[in-house]
Amino acid sequence: ASTQSTWGFFLFTDFIPMRPTRWRAANESDELAAHALGDIAQFSGATHRSLQWDSPLLERLPPPGPSDWRACHPDDGNQTMLSHNRNQFKATVHGSHRTLVIVLFDETPPSLPVDGLSLCVSTFIQLPVEIVRPPSSPSAAAASTSTPAAVPKVPAKAKATPKAVAPSSLPPVQSRINPDTGRPQFYSGSVMAWYSAFLKSTTMKEVARRLLVSMVLCSTDLTPDDSHNFVFGISNITEGIGVQSYARLDPTFFRGAPNPQLLYLRTVRVLCHELTHLFGIKHCAFRRCLMNGANHEEEMDAQPLHLCPLCLRKLLAVHPTFDVAKQAVDMLHLCETMHFERDALWWAERARELQVPVV
Repeated sequence: ASTQSTWGFFLFTDFIPMRPTRWRAANESDELAAHALGDIAQFSGATHRSLQWDSPLLERLPPPGPSDWRACHPDDGNQTMLSHNRNQFKATVHGSHRTLVIVLFDETPPSLPVDGLSLCVSTFIQLPVEIVRPPSSPSAAAASTSTPAAVPKVPAKAKATPKAVAPSSLPPVQSRINPDTGRPQFYSGSVMAWYSAFLKSTTMKEVARRLLVSMVLCSTDLTPDDSHNFVFGISNITEGIGVQSYARLDPTFFRGAPNPQLLYLRTVRVLCHELTHLFGIKHCAFRRCLMNGANHEEEMDAQPLHLCPLCLRKLLAVHPTFDVAKQAVDMLHLCETMHFERDALWWAERARELQVPVV
């Protein structure tokens, strides 16, 4: 199988090469990391502490294997703060446009409760999330086979009711049969075209008034084109739209044992990863970070549910009301509730490091 896969096949290129432009320099050079981060003197308190490269909570990346993301994309992951600032197409929170929209392209299995996904994303990015469920979405033969056992329990206050809207005439979604798996795949660009048309329909007028960026979530496998095997997810920053499939996030896709908890955690991570791309934040090779690229399940499972200082500062630049201290406490409670054990331990240490009281 091809290794040309990613959770964030970035369509917009705004990269200022750094010296040198290899993953090893970004990961191992403290001088280069400090240069990429830039001056942080304007920050204070918990925010300033969160942007320190010398934190013991930050993990350096090991050398990549031959099929890993950094081996296949050696010049990816070196985006500086300056490069991010020069990106004119990134989403920026402003006025009434501060809502993240998750579109349920087809039926989600019981192991992916939409209210829980909404809670996880809104807690991580600190923006309201709205779920939209078009009643007549295209479908394909591939579907998740996860069992509903051991579904993470979601607090009652987080319940989200998907809004059913009636789309007008929409373009068909193009698909193919993957030559390796023999299963259907949607072309991600075709899904984006479908959603762009859907977004312009009169029934989406109310949502469009508060929309910042959108993510389309589907059960069918994805590919950007015939030269790729698959993608976990893909983002188009110029359109503010991402598409994510949870097909390969399910261990049963390759005849593994059902693991609803793992499917849920993977879906949350990829959702947050792809949505963060839409804020102009590219892949990261500076430290272990949610924005590390991933070519396969092992790399994906190694990604944490937090950002490194550089990616966090980029998010702060486009999200003026983002509260680092609040995120630490809220993410700790969320990960404990959802039984994301590794991430809960990290956020507990993070709260202590930031000197934030946990109540």
